[in-house]
Amino acid sequence: MRTVKIALAVLLLIVAGAAGALPWYLGWQTEAGFKAGFEHAARDVSSPLSLSLVRYERGWLDSSAVHRVTLKADPEVYFDVHHAIRHLPDPASGLVVVQSTPRWPDKVQSAADYYFGAKPALTVHTVVRFDRSVSMTLESPAFSKPMLAVPGVTLTWGGASGEMSWESPARVALALNLPRVEINGSGVKAVFAAIQLDGDWNVAGNQAEWSGQTTLGVGELTFASPFGGGSLKGVQSTLIQRNQGETVLMGCLLKVREGAATEPGAQPQGFQHAVLDIELDRLDKKTLAKYFDDVAGAQQAQVSQEAHARIALQLALGMMTEMLKSSPEMRVKQLGMQTANGSVAGSAVLSFEGRGMPAGASQAELLSRVKFTGSAELSSTLLQAWVAKQVRTQAAFALSQRGAPVEEAQVRTLTEQMVQQQLASLAASGLIKVEGDKFVVRAEFAEGKLSINGMAGDQFLPGLLPAVLPRGDDREA
Repeated sequence: MRTVKIALAVLLLIVAGAAGALPWYLGWQTEAGFKAGFEHAARDVSSPLSLSLVRYERGWLDSSAVHRVTLKADPEVYFDVHHAIRHLPDPASGLVVVQSTPRWPDKVQSAADYYFGAKPALTVHTVVRFDRSVSMTLESPAFSKPMLAVPGVTLTWGGASGEMSWESPARVALALNLPRVEINGSGVKAVFAAIQLDGDWNVAGNQAEWSGQTTLGVGELTFASPFGGGSLKGVQSTLIQRNQGETVLMGCLLKVREGAATEPGAQPQGFQHAVLDIELDRLDKKTLAKYFDDVAGAQQAQVSQEAHARIALQLALGMMTEMLKSSPEMRVKQLGMQTANGSVAGSAVLSFEGRGMPAGASQAELLSRVKFTGSAELSSTLLQAWVAKQVRTQAAFALSQRGAPVEEAQVRTLTEQMVQQQLASLAASGLIKVEGDKFVVRAEFAEGKLSINGMAGDQFLPGLLPAVLPRGDDREA
């Protein structure tokens, strides 16, 4: 029995020792991870910011650290981030919990204290879970106060909240919510409402190997002033990148549910359901990776801004030349919108055949490898409204040259006549084709030859000239 008691006592001592040593071990691991992260950040020459660890004080159950974020272009611009680190395992929280709060330089901090009061402008809460996954939540409190620099203007910050998580070192997900940002005063009002940013990325390897998407949504964007204004509602933009083995696909999708522009004394101009969907496909991954590396290297060069711009241009041109070898393709999958006067819609595909392209190919050789197909449809009322907006000034000027007082009815009548003349000339030349209540343009370029609506492209230049010139007395005027 005594032997059993001794064994149990020894076991309890071992367990207690392990429990006591675990926070110390986690604290040691956390410190090593912190330092390794900053060493890795220091090697990222492409970032405009530099990160440095100011101090790290490790304890048994908790630690503290401070790191500095500095603008590389101006080392006098920086701020510090203070971290309170708890590495006592908690089943409800996780292995390690870090509370991070920025501390700005004195002048900036005094402004932050004015707007946010006793609350920190931003707080980041980081949790390392037992499965080693990491999540971060951020919070920024709301306020509405007169601006320090312009007391007559009120700045409203609706707060911010967000979360970022790493399921693995290479898998990152992001969600950020900004309810409202508003500037109001001196006759000007600007509002950004319901801003939502979401991202989901696999960031393993070089940037050319990343895969994922980022979506930015804006519920409402409005601007009003004595000189005019406008609004956009239901704005959503999505950027994607897909790793396809040897090639990469990049895409951009932009949608706007409705928008309007206003000018003093004029009718509002609006549209609905605008969309632009573009993809760049078959981009050579090795060429992209080399370009990103070369750009990062160029940023280390101690040269003037003009020289740096020339280097960046040379790298971009070299990248595009090499990219042609992978037969890239650009697709405008959808382009369109609706207005009170009708709708417009279109699509296009531009591709290049890079297989077997000889070194130092001539311009004629390169052009023969380009292929383009595209089409556009416009409501007749919409095209007439667009043309009328362009020729109205010409009509008013032509009438004014006759010496008699110009009446609005005359301007309107002459404008309508000029619009019909131009559209009839374009239709007669074949540049636009009438299909019911729509004007249609279909274009194709292949083997160095252009055709529009089935007709050779070189036939259209003579027909275009009469369409853009006034006729008769208007031309003389």
